[in-house]
Amino acid sequence: MQVEASNIEKVENIVPFLKAYPFPAFIHCSPPNETQGLDNRRISLHPAWSNRAFDTLFVSYDQFLTAIGLGEPLVAYGLWLEARDGLNDDEPMTHRLTLKIPWIDEGNDGLESEVNTELELVKSMLLDPHGQLHAIITSIPRAPLPKHGNAKSSLRHKKSRKRRNKPIKLYDLPTFRSSTAPPTAKPDSLSGSSATESGSSLYGHGGGPKMSEMVANYPWEKTPLGPQDQWDPCLKQAVQLTLSTPYPAATWWGPDLVLIYNDAYAEMSTTKHPRIFGQKGLEAWDELWETLGPALKTCMEGNPVYKKDDLLLMDRLENEEQSLEETYHSWSWTPILGADQKFYGVFNGTHETSSKVIAERRMNTLQLLGSRSSVAQNQEAFCQAAISSLNENDKDIPFAALYLMDADAPLDESEDALTTPQGPEIPRYHHPSSKLMFKLRGCIGFPAEHPYLPTTVRVVMNSLISPSVPEMDTELFSWPFQQAIASREPIRVSIPPSVSEGIEQRGWGDRVSHAIIMTLSSDADAKPLGIVILGLNTRRPFDADYSRWVDVLRSSLGSYLDGSISREEEVKRAENLSQLDAAKTALFSNASHELRTPLTLIAGPITECINEITEPTIQKKLVMAARNIDRLTRLVDSLMDFSRLEAGRLEGRYSPVLFGSYVADLASVFKAVVEKAKLEYTITYDENETRTVFIDHGYMEKIIFNLIGNAFKYTLVGSIEVEIIYGRSTVSLIVRDTGVGIPKADLPMIWDRFHRVEATSRSHEGTGIGLALTKQFVQLHGGTIEVTSKYPSISSDDHGSTFTATFPLGKDHLPAAGLVDDAPMSNRRAYARGIVAEAAGWRPVGDAATPSDSDESYSGSEGHKSADLNFEPGDLIILADDNQDMLDYIKNIFGQYCHVRVAHNGKMALELARKYLPQLIVSDVMMPIMDGFGLVNALKEDSLLKSIPIILLTARAADSDRAEGVMSGADDFVPKPFSSRELLARANLQVQLGKRRKEMEARFLERTKELQILSDLSPAGLFRMDNECNMVLCNNRFFELSGIKQGQEIEWLNFVHNDYRVRVENMLKQSLEAQESGSIDFVFQNGTWVKCSVRWWKHGLVGMATDTTLTRLYQEALTKRAEDAEERRKEAEERRRGQELLVDVTSHELRQPVSAVINCANVVLGNLTKLRQAFEECMEKQSAFEITPGLLDQIDEDIESLNAIALCGLAQGHIVNDILTLSRVQLHMLTLQEAVFPLVQEIRQVCSILLNEMKNKGIKHSLTFGDSIQKLGVQYVSADKVRFGQVIINLLSNAIKFSQTSVVKTIDIMVDVSKGPPLDDSCKPPTNLAEDSLKVEDGERVDLYVYISVHDSGPGLQPKDLERLFQRFQRGTNSEEVFGGSGLGLFVSRTICDLLGGRIEVDETSVGQQGSTFRFFVRMSTTTPPTPGAVDSPQLVADVSLRILVAEDNQINRKILSRQLMANNCRASIAVNGAEAVDAVLQAGDNAFDCILMDCEMPVMSGLEATKELRRLEESGKIPPQRIIALTGNARSEQVQNALAAGMDEVMTKPYKLVDLLERIRSHSSDRR
Repeated sequence: MQVEASNIEKVENIVPFLKAYPFPAFIHCSPPNETQGLDNRRISLHPAWSNRAFDTLFVSYDQFLTAIGLGEPLVAYGLWLEARDGLNDDEPMTHRLTLKIPWIDEGNDGLESEVNTELELVKSMLLDPHGQLHAIITSIPRAPLPKHGNAKSSLRHKKSRKRRNKPIKLYDLPTFRSSTAPPTAKPDSLSGSSATESGSSLYGHGGGPKMSEMVANYPWEKTPLGPQDQWDPCLKQAVQLTLSTPYPAATWWGPDLVLIYNDAYAEMSTTKHPRIFGQKGLEAWDELWETLGPALKTCMEGNPVYKKDDLLLMDRLENEEQSLEETYHSWSWTPILGADQKFYGVFNGTHETSSKVIAERRMNTLQLLGSRSSVAQNQEAFCQAAISSLNENDKDIPFAALYLMDADAPLDESEDALTTPQGPEIPRYHHPSSKLMFKLRGCIGFPAEHPYLPTTVRVVMNSLISPSVPEMDTELFSWPFQQAIASREPIRVSIPPSVSEGIEQRGWGDRVSHAIIMTLSSDADAKPLGIVILGLNTRRPFDADYSRWVDVLRSSLGSYLDGSISREEEVKRAENLSQLDAAKTALFSNASHELRTPLTLIAGPITECINEITEPTIQKKLVMAARNIDRLTRLVDSLMDFSRLEAGRLEGRYSPVLFGSYVADLASVFKAVVEKAKLEYTITYDENETRTVFIDHGYMEKIIFNLIGNAFKYTLVGSIEVEIIYGRSTVSLIVRDTGVGIPKADLPMIWDRFHRVEATSRSHEGTGIGLALTKQFVQLHGGTIEVTSKYPSISSDDHGSTFTATFPLGKDHLPAAGLVDDAPMSNRRAYARGIVAEAAGWRPVGDAATPSDSDESYSGSEGHKSADLNFEPGDLIILADDNQDMLDYIKNIFGQYCHVRVAHNGKMALELARKYLPQLIVSDVMMPIMDGFGLVNALKEDSLLKSIPIILLTARAADSDRAEGVMSGADDFVPKPFSSRELLARANLQVQLGKRRKEMEARFLERTKELQILSDLSPAGLFRMDNECNMVLCNNRFFELSGIKQGQEIEWLNFVHNDYRVRVENMLKQSLEAQESGSIDFVFQNGTWVKCSVRWWKHGLVGMATDTTLTRLYQEALTKRAEDAEERRKEAEERRRGQELLVDVTSHELRQPVSAVINCANVVLGNLTKLRQAFEECMEKQSAFEITPGLLDQIDEDIESLNAIALCGLAQGHIVNDILTLSRVQLHMLTLQEAVFPLVQEIRQVCSILLNEMKNKGIKHSLTFGDSIQKLGVQYVSADKVRFGQVIINLLSNAIKFSQTSVVKTIDIMVDVSKGPPLDDSCKPPTNLAEDSLKVEDGERVDLYVYISVHDSGPGLQPKDLERLFQRFQRGTNSEEVFGGSGLGLFVSRTICDLLGGRIEVDETSVGQQGSTFRFFVRMSTTTPPTPGAVDSPQLVADVSLRILVAEDNQINRKILSRQLMANNCRASIAVNGAEAVDAVLQAGDNAFDCILMDCEMPVMSGLEATKELRRLEESGKIPPQRIIALTGNARSEQVQNALAAGMDEVMTKPYKLVDLLERIRSHSSDRR
């Protein structure tokens, strides 16, 4: 890879350094552009040069990119490589790569492996004199690199490590800039040289020489900015900052926003530079002014603007149809102050993020394609997934078409001659030429039947066609499918306007003028799998990033397509194998049927002949024939077992056994025949072992019999041992013999089917499948089987074989579905009889048979009519079989006992059964038209025929087949071949059972009818339930009582009333569990009361329900009358107790502060009296008054007493408010009075009421408003602020009361708002609510929830307090013991919160000594602020003297108010009732009072009457208009409305604040002035 080094060596200290660098180092260059020369906006992914360390690690540059990894790692590396952040920075840019490199180690027998390593890369950017950009990359290993030896172990030497990869073509190396090269550059290239040598220029530092010179030499006098020497200093500083900024930056100045920018900004502007320099903003960026204009306007008003990844369509594409390029920028606008502190310009910093945003979009397309296509099971699913994924990216893929290969046809000789390569340059993917046909499988953007989108494409594979795209005119346009397949590279195609007509303009809505056509293929197949046509983004150049992404997309599509094809083929293979397996199973099943039926017809007559013929010679021949029939039957069974094994249908039924005694019992069957052969026969096992083994009895018997029979067959002298050995978790069955042994060459094949060992034995007979089947049976039990053997080289050597079958103990290794508690024992004696009989006939060559060797098992009385059978002459049996010989044979068997009718299929048998009603049906399983199972189903579905017994005859003898037959509904299941006596016995049993069944059914129906009549006549409801409380039957009376309709299938408990349903169910379950009687009274949903009694029996419950509705109604009437009387008495008692408690609480809580007020007043009175006396003495003696420490102490005492009086008054006010609220609640008169108020200001004002009390008691408090108030912009709200404030005051009062004795005295108040209620049952504000991110606009009315929590440092609460704390007159434990209280505050607070649409709670953490936390929330609504009144007028001043008329009948209130008014620069006149007030107004004449303060309740004339009189005088013109404010203690809304209706202007409720009163008086007095 180190070629053309001469160009590089011109660079001093770069290439020598990289050559000597011990780790991989390499160089990337900017690629050439076909139209503009060098393209410094991009960096090629292929390195242009690399050092020896790099060459040792990677064979080729392609392998380097492959080691990075396709997809996200490669994209991330490309983005880092092209980032310009490191171009002007002192700090280099780093990136970490994880690489996976394939290796072949020739020194280790060519062992293939994959080396994983990690490199941290450091990048430096460099421009050469020709303007080409280079990225110098050095690396530091962060994980061990592969060991590669010294220079002799290079790739050229024999024992070196080689990596497999295809050769690559190296790119031409660039010419680097020498350190001595002059600092000149092209006008439009980036330059890394220093600034201009002109140090006198204002802009001589930073920014590069080009833009600095441009700023210095630009004719600014022709622009709105004017000459440079007249520029604002702030403009000069902004320009200096712009030019020295390393990232793109610009300054916009003046009303016209004249544009000045730096070198980086010029590079970003590309073709628009330099014509936009010094131009007005609208002229420079007219295509973006719709976006930039409003942002600049906002910024010129003093508001900074920032946008991230903002889409800007810049006019910089060299495309006649569409010049707007899709770009993304993160930019900021900062206003610039001029010298006069006004905004004159904007500083604009920007960073182009187009590569990042577009790469993320394209990466999302690849990820979506992977997630959808990777699971496609066939080509159709892949096409749907691929098209839907590409459809998501309408900008980079405005249209698409997907073709898949449909056919591959060979060419004829003439065509092949024309397309076969003839020169030395053979194409890379050449193979014998063929025609390929591709079909359109999906498209995006194309309409149906588009003239230029063929549905079928036919191309010739590997023809020598130039991969370049020929020029095409509109009329001759066609997609270059042939060139794409020949070159195997993406081909870019220009699309004429007429071709794109009709194609949907997706994405940007532009006409697509270019497309890419590319082939899809897998690495393992040179043939293309498909063709893809992709439209290109009309607003992005087809640059290196776009090209790389298209390559990755093509690779991904090809890989996913290949995977879907593989999965589709795999499914087809599985289907073919399944069909083959089904066919094989059917073949064996049919063969079994066809073999067993003739065997039955052979075995039956032969057995009968054996019993009938007495001639010994003939009988001996018949016995031999019968014995071979048994052998043939066992052979058929073995073949069927193999077929079921291969089909996966061989399943066992495993039950536990004591394995030792079980094996000993089975092995004892061979004892007589083994000892008769003069062999020693021993069976050994541990009789004390109690651990069980789960086995299938049928399969285990075959294992034992086959192993012992095999040992007996090959053992001529010596012994046979059967031993059972238990291990820790296994048990072993060992069969050891002293036979001839097994040759070593045959041992590996001993378990193969049909393999036989050529050795001396008792018989040469055998099929070679016994041991193979035995091994399968052992594995079916989860075990293993092994064999060891000694084969003698000479006859005198030791010899023999040992078979060891090992089985796991327990049942965890077996399928749960096959486990049974106790499996029925099969007829193992019958199976062993055949094995032993066959073994008895084995004898060494030369031995003669003896009469005792004959098998007596075939003798019997078959063929003679038995007196034990109970058939009657009138009994009818129907026989069904498609084999005429079988029908005749069975008919002969049954014909001597009863009538017989025959049928050739199941349908004919069914028709005969319906016609004659037989006592028994005997049917074959496999028959045409309707088989045996179909006949069983048809009989069971017919009510007249379902009780007829049926016996099925089948050739399937497996346990699973037997179970299938019984489960199908057949009464018996007889496998072929069978004996006639066995069939007669089974048929006799079924006939007798059928007769007994009919007799029992008749009796049952008769008894059922009797019981039905009795139950229908019963006046009570009768019923029976099973052990699960399910209703089995009930009489009509029960239906009437419960309301259940007859025939309605529904749970009867659902008709029991909801209040009694659980109790009834519990009573029934208790009776079942305790096996005892029970009773309960309950009511049904229809209102019927019953007394239900049940009695247990083994099948469930029997019960009776008696109607008690009338009795119940009478008792309920009496009880209701008594309960009503008691309820009225309790209510009266509760009202009396509540009134007494209210009186007690009110008396106690009011007397306490009254006593304190009196005592404090006496203290102040005494001190002031002493002070007055001291003043009088000084006046009499004409001496100076001496201030003593005692006098100061008296004054402090007076201040403290007055403060206590104020606090007591405040406490009394709270108590009065709570009592009044309670009274309104009890009278249902509590209403809400909505008002508009500023939320934050009101909460501060309410808390300030108790501020002095907290200060006096040394309590620190904090009031915190959450960020939510500012985020939502909440100002004015609408709600009942009085009730809202009352809740806050109650909670604060409690907190003060409980915190005053703590060591640390703190109260924390937290306020939050939200647009939503709590997300749970608490009073905590919701978090992360989407609506809370939207600010409330001015004047917008939105529902709002205000959340307030109050935490104190008091002693906390007791657990029992949490439940009763908010109840009326209830106080916490600590409050009762220490602090006292009325017990009304929290009750009133809860009531108010409910009215305000909220809730109140105490936190569970308040239990203990950590203080208490109370929370509440209420619902309000935002609103517009009230119309500003005169209160905001600047004319409101306190030094204006006002005339006030005070009408008050209480002397103390009158005096105090008069003094307070005069103290505030007011002249007060007094009236003791309403009449005097009217007279005073008349006397004043035109000199009207500024305000009249009128009490509502006064003697002689009330305030309301006086007000009405004054309004009447005003209307008559006798007095001028008067301002009247009502001062009253009546705060009900009706009372306030009465005062306003009487003519009063405002109403203030006592107690009031003097400040508020004066504010109202002066505001309106100011208006009058």
